[in-house]
Amino acid sequence: MSFLLVYPVLIAFLIGFLPRVKPEWVNLPNRDYWLAPERRQESLKFLSAQGYWFGCLLLLLVVGVHCAILAANRSHPPELPLSIFVPVLAGFLVGFSVWLVVLFRRFRKPE
Repeated sequence: MSFLLVYPVLIAFLIGFLPRVKPEWVNLPNRDYWLAPERRQESLKFLSAQGYWFGCLLLLLVVGVHCAILAANRSHPPELPLSIFVPVLAGFLVGFSVWLVVLFRRFRKPE
């Protein structure tokens, strides 16, 4: 059960914290430009906010899958209910796609 909370919180923390301590480990489009001293603070603040959003997406995915597994274990014979699993997965994929578009638009190469 603790995995439900620890995993998304850890990922959100790493997305927001890792660029502050090890910017060379971050695979960010146009990293040198966006982490230059004059833009660094604003970029790190944006990454932190994106980390929190991604953590929320992961939390929803993990809780949804957990609920689907619980429902599967209540049925005889155990069968994963696609009526729960597919919308959860589809919602995550849509949210993840939007998250990626926002991230790449924010860190696109400047004109």
